[in-house]
Amino acid sequence: MIQRLRSVCFPLGVTILILKCCIFLLSNVKNANINSNAIISYFKNMSSKQPTEKEILSTVLKPLLEDFQYWFDRSSSLLKSENLPFLSADEQEDLLTRIEKAKLEVSTAQMLFEATDGEIGIESKMLVPWHRLVADCWDVARRWREFRNINYPSADT
Repeated sequence: MIQRLRSVCFPLGVTILILKCCIFLLSNVKNANINSNAIISYFKNMSSKQPTEKEILSTVLKPLLEDFQYWFDRSSSLLKSENLPFLSADEQEDLLTRIEKAKLEVSTAQMLFEATDGEIGIESKMLVPWHRLVADCWDVARRWREFRNINYPSADT
């Protein structure tokens, strides 16, 4: 995939965004709720024509923002419905506050993206904290599953 990226001239910011998103997705593919086949198909067909920035953003950014919302919603539901024994009440509340803030930020980014018909992007420095927060959410979910499996082995996971 990187060879294909090198053969097509993209603005530097878009190329960096694509690479960061691809690296993140490939390193977390088993946890991703994103349509990776669509992204792979898009990159396979890249050699036939020069994609517009709008096409790239629509293919990469839109599903990425949807993925953020999915994981933030799941984590928010877990934190609101369960008392997690491996987190203090303050830690749980802090994580929930961070998730709710990120949900608003992602929602705003989605609205701007839709309102401009996919003409705007997001600086990668905005994506990094969301990536980290999703990783924190995955870690809490993993720890919750481990706790339940140890303490309630017959419970469904």
